[in-house]
Amino acid sequence: MSWWLALLLLFFYQAPAIMDLPSESSNPRTSPEDLAQGRKLYQGRCAGRHGLEGDGGKGANLAVATLPRATTDLALYRVARYGLPETEMPATLMAPKEVWQVVAFVRSLGAAAGAGAASGNAGRGKQLAASDKAGCLGCNAVGLEGAVSGPRSQTSARGAARGICAPS
Repeated sequence: MSWWLALLLLFFYQAPAIMDLPSESSNPRTSPEDLAQGRKLYQGRCAGRHGLEGDGGKGANLAVATLPRATTDLALYRVARYGLPETEMPATLMAPKEVWQVVAFVRSLGAAAGAGAASGNAGRGKQLAASDKAGCLGCNAVGLEGAVSGPRSQTSARGAARGICAPS
């Protein structure tokens, strides 16, 4: 096969994803009706991994003021629509309107979570997570340390408190 044919096939393989990008950079679906529909979609398609209130479990904690991998609405749309490679976050076949509605709902979870101030000793928490006694880094990631199979650090403490995370 010639190189130009391979390049052409690669383009057409990638074209649907390139052409499917939304033209909006901020969420056009933020009405109360959109939020209610986003909640329904989230509960049916996302809550099994992320929890009913987005507080994590098997998937990332979405009830935080800032999502590390999706700081903007468009970035969250991309994660929800296309998934995250090399993670358990799959792509979706939802219509763009539905993805935006889920984005609106997920942002509402983070807005509610951002209202309260965090408490605790972050240094002690990091030290405990890194210890063999807790075993957190065997499954979870804290910054660039640890494994990638479990939830990221913002979820781990909540998971441990609910008994989801267990030392190995």
